[in-house]
Amino acid sequence: MEKNRSTKIIAIVALLVAVVGVSLGFAAYNTSLTIQSGAEVSPGAENFKVVFLKDNTGVEAVTGVKVTPTKTPDTLTAADAEINGTTISGLSATFTARNQKVVYEFYVKNIGSYDAFLKSIVFNEVVTGKTRNCTTKVTGDTKNAEQAKVDLDCENITLTLTVGDSQATKDLTTSVSNITGRTLAQNASELVTVTIEYTAGDKINTAEDFTVEFGDINLNYSTSDTSN
Repeated sequence: MEKNRSTKIIAIVALLVAVVGVSLGFAAYNTSLTIQSGAEVSPGAENFKVVFLKDNTGVEAVTGVKVTPTKTPDTLTAADAEINGTTISGLSATFTARNQKVVYEFYVKNIGSYDAFLKSIVFNEVVTGKTRNCTTKVTGDTKNAEQAKVDLDCENITLTLTVGDSQATKDLTTSVSNITGRTLAQNASELVTVTIEYTAGDKINTAEDFTVEFGDINLNYSTSDTSN
């Protein structure tokens, strides 16, 4: 998001970061859910249901439900995320200084008829070879030089994911496969936390605006806890 800025504000607010399109999802019968061949049951969409909810008291899938993030500082500009059944999307923020962050909290809940098992968490690439991509807004002759600075500062923008209270799925920044022993029983739920932060890293802090985009994240559940 662009801001209308006077010369004085430009001198103070040297950076704008927009993190857009972060979504987490899983759904029956698509690439976001693994129904393994070793499963002992053949669940259908009507009885194998793992969904996102704003709180853990819900018993049905929801659409259009907003999740408001916690912001540091509270004056930070950040969008509400939106839950639609098996996806939550629109997690985004605009950063203007180091040590700013947004934290989204919501729940994953098994509202189906079978136990579900978390098998993997996948951080998808947003462009080839990258799960995070930063692009300068500078144009013209200095664009390439500025992009080199942005590539360094990009490392200071982090996204971490925590699912439940297990150390194996805490503060994740990369994919995790072959998860075992993570049962989500019928009517059980786990807290999911997504934190997007502009850290006080030691990389160069570019004076120009840039955008940051993360790839989608998939939580893959199965009806079986066995490996392929």
